Amino acid sequence: MRIAFVPIVLVAAFGAACTTSATPAPAPRTTEACTISAVRHDDLSGVIGGFNHDTGNLWMGDPSFAAVLFYARNGNPDMPAGGTWPGGHAAKILWWVADASASLVVQGHDTTGRRFSQTFDGQGGQYATIVTVPRPGCWTLDAAVAGRHVGSITVHVVPPTA
Repeated sequence: MRIAFVPIVLVAAFGAACTTSATPAPAPRTTEACTISAVRHDDLSGVIGGFNHDTGNLWMGDPSFAAVLFYARNGNPDMPAGGTWPGGHAAKILWWVADASASLVVQGHDTTGRRFSQTFDGQGGQYATIVTVPRPGCWTLDAAVAGRHVGSITVHVVPPTA
């Protein structure tokens, strides 16, 4: 079964140049039987041209695909189910895809087979999103542009009261 959500889309105004970073990717982290994607803290300006990393945001990805976890609190990459923490802090992710110009489709699935899908518009390969994962659990978010798989992240989704 496919569930589509209507997201609030924010406009991102970052540069679109791509360079590679020499920093090796960290190892994935395991939490409650969920091996999440490696969480990176290194400077994104080497991956997303024009991105100012002074804010210390966590991210997942590689030199051709990045998911900036603006929702992360206190260095914790756990995501709130339903897309919002108490108090209104949304599960914002800036997706960056090298050489992308079409809409981004995020399809999520958990370890029990539950699924959801969201579509986001972007500019210059950057997609400012609020991802609404329907339930707690271990979720893989697959990203595609113009039918081409561009990357995946696996996140631990917790009740929004956590």
